[in-house]
Amino acid sequence: MRKFLCFLLCAAALLGMAPAGAARAEAAGAEEQTVRVALSADASGSIEVRVEGSYECLGTTFSGGVLRATVFDGGVALSHSELGELGRGDSVTVQRREKSVWAAFLMLENSRYGTTRYLGDMIFATDGQGKLLLINRIGMAEYLYGVVGGELRNNHPMEALKAQAVAAKCFALTCLDSSEPYDLDDTPTDQVYKGYHPAHENVMAAVDAVKDDLLLYGGEVVRCYYCTSNGGQTITPRMRWGSDSAQDEVYELRYDSYDLDGADSAARLRVLPDARRLPEPLYAFLLALAQQTQADVTELRTVLALRGMHEAPDPGGTAVGPAALAPQQQAEARLLCALADGTERELICAFPLEELLMQGVVDCPEANLWFVQPEDDGSWSIIFSRSIGHRVGMSHYGMLYCAELGFTYDEILYFYYPGATLVHGGAEAQDDGGMPAQTAKPTPSATAEPPFVPAETEEPRDFWRLLFGLWV
Repeated sequence: MRKFLCFLLCAAALLGMAPAGAARAEAAGAEEQTVRVALSADASGSIEVRVEGSYECLGTTFSGGVLRATVFDGGVALSHSELGELGRGDSVTVQRREKSVWAAFLMLENSRYGTTRYLGDMIFATDGQGKLLLINRIGMAEYLYGVVGGELRNNHPMEALKAQAVAAKCFALTCLDSSEPYDLDDTPTDQVYKGYHPAHENVMAAVDAVKDDLLLYGGEVVRCYYCTSNGGQTITPRMRWGSDSAQDEVYELRYDSYDLDGADSAARLRVLPDARRLPEPLYAFLLALAQQTQADVTELRTVLALRGMHEAPDPGGTAVGPAALAPQQQAEARLLCALADGTERELICAFPLEELLMQGVVDCPEANLWFVQPEDDGSWSIIFSRSIGHRVGMSHYGMLYCAELGFTYDEILYFYYPGATLVHGGAEAQDDGGMPAQTAKPTPSATAEPPFVPAETEEPRDFWRLLFGLWV
């Protein structure tokens, strides 16, 4: 439900919407699918909208000029700078008559994003509290031009733009609901939508290139969550929001080294079994812990084991909060120590991971996540990082780094939505049985090798070479 209730919009404002509920794959593939987006227009009682190109309102056609919408007695009145009043009522809709993307748009002042152009139609209504509500009714592809260009930049790698387009489309399709006055807003609460930018040629090319692609799970379109940064771990919707989801298996608790490599505020503290090779501040920290446990410890010989523990009544964690979930409250180190009498002894020392930050063992002032990550060679990494957002699904930092390494958009999508199936829904992409063609899914590997191997040629990738790891 929305943050505020709107008065009932006119029937014309609601035509062409998909029914409420989960989107089916066959319905989602329709080219003329439309989206209704509530805009961040700071208009307490009136707003002016500049017109470029040809539009129609209640049977009156016009081109150019300025529209002015004003609230009156719980309704809205719309006038044109040259034609006068065009109509009034609970809502008034201005419909775009041009087919070409560049041929017509409406320009207004968005309180979040400044002067912004919009394609599609514009519905002028009220929010039930005496303020104007502007809803941009727009085709899916044109909506995605504004989302991909809003979430990313036009000069980002093409494969990242494609991955964003597929994820944003799937998210939008699962939000269509004709029982609500609009489907999404233009803020990060839903998806950042910044309207039409004529210079975003790469963004538009990426959206057009994957216009028939969908991520599915059990025949339903996946609600593709994504965030700016997961801090080195992805988590599932259940872990984040605490309730069961029919699509929870699309996601995994997984280590994401790509997010860390793509971020500028992460630190890795490598812990090798040979204590002599530990960073000096970490050695001193662990030695002091060991001496608190047994005073006659003279040196550390070996780190035998290191594990992190999530804050939970059960040391093994729970289904919603497993032990690997960051931030981990404590770490436990099993150390082989030398004693003053020349003998050796194993000691178990527990400590809050945050203490490493507080004592200056590691420098990561913006960290809000910390966890222990086992490495393939028997060592460990203690990760300190900063998450930005809910941490579920695709990370912008991670996907951009993957794209820079040469991974394709489908590889990126399969890493962040491993339980989903990517289908290409165009007629030309159907198999002999008339079903949408699918990209071959990578087979999970028991190893912890990097999940992707960059292709050395321009030939299509062998997806069976993709390997997966764990993250939260």
